[in-house]
Amino acid sequence: MTASQPPHSTRNATHSPAATEPQGCLGGLCRMYWMLFGNGALVLVTLTVAQSGRVSYRDVLFWALVASMILARYIDITRLAGQTTSCERASLRDWRRYVLALVGTAAVAWSLAHTVLGRLFA
Repeated sequence: MTASQPPHSTRNATHSPAATEPQGCLGGLCRMYWMLFGNGALVLVTLTVAQSGRVSYRDVLFWALVASMILARYIDITRLAGQTTSCERASLRDWRRYVLALVGTAAVAWSLAHTVLGRLFA
């Protein structure tokens, strides 16, 4: 390597600065959905499931909301240069962890809504 040649970058092309920048308004809205609005809506729907006391359309809404959050995170990572909380480019490994955490938490919340919380609202 001579002085006029720049050193070879060890960074992958997917980690270039342009790839980690948010993709405009759509990227921000997508992140707001799966991080903030989706979780808030999930809490509200969980309370309505508990008030219902039985399996109903509210349960379908609950799981559809979970599925939409998973899809939004997938789109964020694969199409909109989604990032981790440490501002690094998110990968499908991050998405799989998100899916496991969300589905696990949602399953516990849904179960509690039909058992413990359901009795409180009855």
